[in-house]
Amino acid sequence: MNNRINKVDSDKNSDLLERQLKILGQKIRIDILKNLDKNPTPVSYTLLKKQVLGSNPNAVNFSFHLKVLKTNDLIETSDEGYLLTSLGKKILGNIISMEQILNDQDKSIIIRTSRYSTEPFNLENIEKYLVKEGEMELFQAKQIANEVSERLSRTQVDYLTTPLMREYINGVLLENGLEDVRHRLTRLGTPPFEAKKLFNDSHLNPETFLHKLGSDVSEQFLLLNLLPKDLADLYLSGEVVLLNLNYWSLRPLGAYINTKSILDVISKENLDEIHNLQDPRNVFQLIQSFMTQLSHINPYISEDIVLGDFDCALLSSLKGYDESPYRFLVRELLKFSSQNRSCLNNRSALSLDFSFSRKECEIETQTFLGCLNKNSYSTVKEVSPLILYEYSGLDMLNVSQITKNLKYNSLFYSKDKTGALNSSAISVKNPTSLKGSSANNVILDKILINLHKLAIHSKRDDNLFEENLFEKISNVFRFFDIKKDLVNTKLKSEKSWISTCETIFNTTPGNLIKNSIKSISFIGLNEAVGYHCGIELDRIEISEKFALKILGIIKQKIIKRNNELEENYVLTQPHRLSNIHFNEPTMKSKCYSSSIIRQETSLLIDKQLELFKKFQSILDGGNVFYLLDHQDDSSLLNLLNLVKTSKINAVFPKEVIKLVR
Repeated sequence: MNNRINKVDSDKNSDLLERQLKILGQKIRIDILKNLDKNPTPVSYTLLKKQVLGSNPNAVNFSFHLKVLKTNDLIETSDEGYLLTSLGKKILGNIISMEQILNDQDKSIIIRTSRYSTEPFNLENIEKYLVKEGEMELFQAKQIANEVSERLSRTQVDYLTTPLMREYINGVLLENGLEDVRHRLTRLGTPPFEAKKLFNDSHLNPETFLHKLGSDVSEQFLLLNLLPKDLADLYLSGEVVLLNLNYWSLRPLGAYINTKSILDVISKENLDEIHNLQDPRNVFQLIQSFMTQLSHINPYISEDIVLGDFDCALLSSLKGYDESPYRFLVRELLKFSSQNRSCLNNRSALSLDFSFSRKECEIETQTFLGCLNKNSYSTVKEVSPLILYEYSGLDMLNVSQITKNLKYNSLFYSKDKTGALNSSAISVKNPTSLKGSSANNVILDKILINLHKLAIHSKRDDNLFEENLFEKISNVFRFFDIKKDLVNTKLKSEKSWISTCETIFNTTPGNLIKNSIKSISFIGLNEAVGYHCGIELDRIEISEKFALKILGIIKQKIIKRNNELEENYVLTQPHRLSNIHFNEPTMKSKCYSSSIIRQETSLLIDKQLELFKKFQSILDGGNVFYLLDHQDDSSLLNLLNLVKTSKINAVFPKEVIKLVR
């Protein structure tokens, strides 16, 4: 009798087990149970459907599966939604235990890790990876990890690399609508095809090869992880241009340093005998110490360092000597610039300011420039320091001697009007009037708004153009705020940087970045005006007025920002655009001039100067007028005299530089 009862009970249990196995034989029903188990409170139909089906809400008849589970007492409903029954919890617990047993049993898949070692596949490693790097909740990480494991179990693969494993994970994340998590897990690095191209490039030495690979990773890290997505998209679309992207988050763009400041540091740190410049050995030691100080500053600047009053501060120390120390100084400066060329995107590493404030330095200046001309061969011109000639001193020197066979970069400017300029034509105007206690300062960055793309998006609608321009300016301010935080975070504990701030800039690192010069600039002004008005700015008054209005709007926003936050924003002209890269396909072949007035203009030189002065009145600095090609020294001198009498702030004595990408 008892045996018959036991047999009936056994058959009944077997039937119930078979029934439950059939009910749970579809993965979606197990997923429903797992999702409800991870939520302590009832889950609404809409939310549960989204959690289970992700980006494919209509892929299956979800209501049918819920009905089956409810009919079999595995889930129940309330006014707030669905939840597990006690039976459902017990059965789910057993299912999970079975899954773990099967996972533990299957150790055949081997993973080759990024650490160049191999290890067995482990589900917990995926969960930890998703929680730590993907910033996911543990219950969600377990769900994704289980789905990845299930997919792997259906493949024939028995050997996986870490990148391939990440592809599986990323695929599951995207299918579940977790794009943000997938974004956080994006791996940085150069694709093998691009790395091979760099490797086979005979112009890249080993050090430059490694630097280029590292630069690519730094750029990707900035765009994927450090910048908000909307700002990164502005850069990628070419609507906003950032310079030196590889160093953008790591250090300021440039610095203005009065040469005497460096000599004062040398005077305090070096031996007393260095002051005895009657001894030639001390002169060479002074130059070497000067270059050492520059090398201490250089790692913290992306582009170049402007050395103010270079002639009357350093060259005056060489008075009475033959060419030997001058040649040594020139070689050291060129070597300094050349070593930094690959890191600075072929930009000048130094700008040397010749103020001519002391007439007795005339001979020393001519000797130095003569040595620079002899050493600046055609291939070296790219890395020659930018020589800044201050207008007021031109009469002291033999201009023909300066400009004869000119083989180095040069620019003529008015210090009273413009202040010292760096290679990006950002002025340091009246530095003592800027916020902070030191005449020396850093330029945090120069960010350019693409006015041409702005005009295209505005579709010749004045109101829409202004609205879009306001938005771009606000975003540029956001870029600067982010860069301030990033640079401070990176450099705040650097002992060498702290020392440089204290000795050279006479302030703390935080205050230096806070009070730094922040340059807003633009590209595509002529193209924007031509598109919006139908004719270039130098050809009709309505186009000219629109161009002036554009820059006037930017200037007013800058003035308001400076007044409200006590900042040092400036509006500057684009200059030396050769290191700008466009990532958006439609921008690849676009040419933009760094000159406000078109190279092709039919205006006579005096009319060009008259027009340029209108823009000069709006710009805060860097307003450089590009001279026409000159045939000889005499024609250059005549042009310079004309510009000088016209009271133009700065001129570049060469053909307009163009950007071609």
